[in-house]
Amino acid sequence: MGKPVQLHGWHRRVGGERGRGDQRRFGAVRESWSQFWSPARIFLGDVGSVPLGYILGFLLLGLALRGYWKIALILPLYFLADATITLMRRLFRGEQVWQAHREHFYQQAVRRGLGHAAVVKRVIAADLVLIGCGWAAENGWGAISLAASVVTVAVLLTALARGF
Repeated sequence: MGKPVQLHGWHRRVGGERGRGDQRRFGAVRESWSQFWSPARIFLGDVGSVPLGYILGFLLLGLALRGYWKIALILPLYFLADATITLMRRLFRGEQVWQAHREHFYQQAVRRGLGHAAVVKRVIAADLVLIGCGWAAENGWGAISLAASVVTVAVLLTALARGF
């Protein structure tokens, strides 16, 4: 059996004193999120999204270093898969990967007729499944949860690529 992790308040139980810093970072992200929701009051662009990505990355890295590597891998799995697959495709086609592009799966979905809200709802639904898989993985269902996470992300990427 894995270490028990609860979704609500996990940041207080994991890491003791260090968990307090994680709790403050999580709170800062949570509080600012409403400003970025549609219709956005603040446009992040690269200048804002890169630091947010670093904050979330360090939170996940902290979880992994404290032994919760499965949930740290599962939670960002969609974003890791989208970015990695997109990068590999562009490399294999000989494109200059450092230049701007519109090849991500969510961008393909919008080009195929899905609106922004429809794409976001699909990603949120998949992320909710991934949260459940992460919890299950850390509570004794590791292999099954990891497999379910991969299937969830594969279904989402396929749906986005096909525009449904």
